Amino acid sequence: MDHAGFSALAGFVAATLRGETPPPLPEGIAALAQAHRLAGLLHHHRAPLHPADAARCAEVWRRALWAHLRRLKTWRQVWPEAAPAPLLIKGADLAERLYQDPGARPANDLDLLVTPAAFEPLRAALSAQADEIRSARYERHPWERAYSLGFLFDGALIELHAGLLPPHRGGPSACGLWHRGEAARLQGRAIRYPTPVDRLLITLTNIAKDGGRMDLLSALELGLLLSASGLGRRGLGLLAAHHGLGRVAWLSRARLDLLLRAPSHPRLPWLLTDDVYEPNHALLTLGRAALTPTSGLWGALRRAVHRRP
Repeated sequence: MDHAGFSALAGFVAATLRGETPPPLPEGIAALAQAHRLAGLLHHHRAPLHPADAARCAEVWRRALWAHLRRLKTWRQVWPEAAPAPLLIKGADLAERLYQDPGARPANDLDLLVTPAAFEPLRAALSAQADEIRSARYERHPWERAYSLGFLFDGALIELHAGLLPPHRGGPSACGLWHRGEAARLQGRAIRYPTPVDRLLITLTNIAKDGGRMDLLSALELGLLLSASGLGRRGLGLLAAHHGLGRVAWLSRARLDLLLRAPSHPRLPWLLTDDVYEPNHALLTLGRAALTPTSGLWGALRRAVHRRP
């Protein structure tokens, strides 16, 4: 593990959250930055980089921008005119609203949340056009309704959500998130954006789904969203506990506090890892179980037995 490189990137994140000018980054940092999903953001911030690293980060930024615009174009083409405006969530929302630069934030798909009542008609409409339909790769009891489906259109993946978690896991209400959303327009189509507080809840839910794993980008976004939400430590705890996210909020906040206090701490690379997309199956299962409400443990354990994510 490149501890010096990690400490440099952690220092960049800490300085950004404090509103300070980050120090120059060492030569060869681009690969580690990309592993922690920070390469496009380094280009966005015009971070002090070696020319070779700057060129690689710029290329990552260009690819992320192109992919985001391609997915938006696909959404405009396939979304029924009479359908309700979706709530833009996760990576695409953060790219548009948190960074206001789609190239700064990588994403694999376009996540759109609708109310459960709108989900089935939209599933039928998108299924009729899609090249491929993908089920959510996350534990769900066989008798539970689908809460998320992916639709692939000529390589562009759009994920339709009727919730953030399987029904037995609870979490923030899809209806509440959608109705509280801000009505807006994006590339000529009606869309909704989460409130700052809901954006924070969505991020905590994603960390819980990832078994509590966070990389440096996750830590940066948690800090930025906490600041935007206006919630103090007690407010965050109460809000998260209300939605069954109390443990993940405590764990995530503890990591963020350590990052801000000591970005060179020797344990920090093990707490903020770059394996978010390719985790160890056993550790992922244990992490999810530890962060799952008691009523939802059966679904997580059953998936563990069958080795399904």
